[in-house]
Amino acid sequence: MLRTLARPMLASMFVAGGIDALRDPSGKAPAAADVAEPVKDAVPALGTASNEELVQLNGIVQVVGGLLLAFGKMPRISALLLAGSLVPTTLAAHRFWEHHDPQLRANHRIHFLKNLGLLGGLILAMLDREGEPSLVWKAEHAVDHARIAADHAGDKALASTALAGQQVAHTVGRARTAAEHAAERARTALEHTGEKALAGAALAGQQASHTVQQARTAAEHAAERTRVAAEHGLERARENAEHTGDVARLRTELTKKQLTPDVTDAAALIRKVRDSRAA
Repeated sequence: MLRTLARPMLASMFVAGGIDALRDPSGKAPAAADVAEPVKDAVPALGTASNEELVQLNGIVQVVGGLLLAFGKMPRISALLLAGSLVPTTLAAHRFWEHHDPQLRANHRIHFLKNLGLLGGLILAMLDREGEPSLVWKAEHAVDHARIAADHAGDKALASTALAGQQVAHTVGRARTAAEHAAERARTALEHTGEKALAGAALAGQQASHTVQQARTAAEHAAERTRVAAEHGLERARENAEHTGDVARLRTELTKKQLTPDVTDAAALIRKVRDSRAA
């Protein structure tokens, strides 16, 4: 609301002065002669323009810039145009330090200070961003945002590095754990294999001992059977020898008696021999 009122108030002086310059450029041309040459040197395109044309051109800039500022159209650019037209106008028409008449000197000093105040208002209008941050503020905050983004990127990089380090440590820990488990399984397998080997050796020893025991038992049985068989053989041989001896003695006695014994006598003789042997 305040801008809507302040801009037309600030622009009114320029619109009125621009219209007056367009209507009567000749009245202002002599005063413009002192600044015409510096302006032509600064803008080579105006090198052939007369003083009246320069006054009219300045009036056009003031009217157009004033209307744009009054209606809020491109206010910063229009304020810049008005400030550019105000400086040469003030230096041309109100150089109070060159006047010796006190009254004239005071009059031009008032107009000079008035135009200086207008220039200050135009500068404020150029800097007014209608609540938006200024370019300087944006530049400073862009630097701050860039620094914050860089810090954030650095933090993310550090976090990523730390995470990668944790992952590497976790991987190394898993590898070490797997190696320990593999070593434990290998040791267990070796112990189990050793136990199986010992058990196999013990079983083989037991089997060998059992075989030896069986062989010894078989040998003992064989020796016992041999001894019994030998004893039986000796007994039978002795009996046979005794029987043969009995028969021989019988034959000797029969021969001595020169008898022909019958079966009854022979049987009786044999019983007699056996009874005498048993006695």
